[in-house]
Amino acid sequence: MTPPFQAMWKKIVNAMYGEHLTLRVYPCGQDEWDYQFSGVISDPGNYLAGEKTVLFSRLGADPQEWTTLATISRIPERDTIAPTVRYERIMATLQEAVADGEVNRQVLERMIQETSRAMEGFGFSEAPTWPAISVIPLAVYRSVQPSKITPELEQGD
Repeated sequence: MTPPFQAMWKKIVNAMYGEHLTLRVYPCGQDEWDYQFSGVISDPGNYLAGEKTVLFSRLGADPQEWTTLATISRIPERDTIAPTVRYERIMATLQEAVADGEVNRQVLERMIQETSRAMEGFGFSEAPTWPAISVIPLAVYRSVQPSKITPELEQGD
């Protein structure tokens, strides 16, 4: 990758995922992207900071089978409004929110909610869209495979 492309790619990934570790569980298989459980692994003490940078080199980038314990945090409603239409409505509402030089808090809060929904629809938010389900991961376990060292290798030279 060329440095400018690499920098641009890093910005895109940071915009989409931030500094978080994202968990996705595909109960119907990874080809059925829409049907997933999705959540962000919380790291309030920044314990995983060093692990994030080496995660792919240690585990690879391919989906893997892990055991996940999670609680459902949100089942999104089916949204029939396209994100572009929702965004156009937000821009129109912005002028209403600051009419007469004063901010209408109710309109402003509604606009923030609609902005969040538009970002979800565009895929710029970690919040999943229907039919995916948002979860709070409580524990994630990787199975440990038995050693693949054969008896011949154990004997040494």
